[in-house]
Amino acid sequence: MKKIQLLVLSASLFTFSTLNSANAAPTGSVEFTGSIVDTLCSIVGGGTVNVALGMYPLDSLKTTGAQTTPKDVVLNLENCPASTATVTFSGTASTNPNLLAITVDGGDEATNVAVALFEENGTTTVPLNQASLTKTLVDGTNTWTFKAAYQALTAGVTAGSANATATFEIAYN
Repeated sequence: MKKIQLLVLSASLFTFSTLNSANAAPTGSVEFTGSIVDTLCSIVGGGTVNVALGMYPLDSLKTTGAQTTPKDVVLNLENCPASTATVTFSGTASTNPNLLAITVDGGDEATNVAVALFEENGTTTVPLNQASLTKTLVDGTNTWTFKAAYQALTAGVTAGSANATATFEIAYN
């Protein structure tokens, strides 16, 4: 009788231990990476870059996706370490989450239009809240050029002010 009870007890413990391991919470690890550098780039002029996108007739934005002529967005950097880096632009997204929304101006703002950001070539989009292509920075002064243009979100763009604000962050690799 003792052997049967011991056998039943052993089988019960084995079943319980296998069920328990099947319900165990998953585990993992977190690896932190980074580096300490002597200095980071500073933005010439204190960090505000003004870009005049210009005035355009409604006809230039009459179809969905139509864009105006891209204008330069120049980031003048100084005191940079020699490294590689990316830039991420962020701000209020339009109905297209990759594009920057026009700032509300008391009802006097243009509608159905947004600001699109591009790499220096003017064709590769830099989506809002996503890193740009990687650039190699030299020790000292660097110029990083992007492009910006108005883009029609839908047909039926209306006239008005078309201002927008984005912030940018440089991430060193």
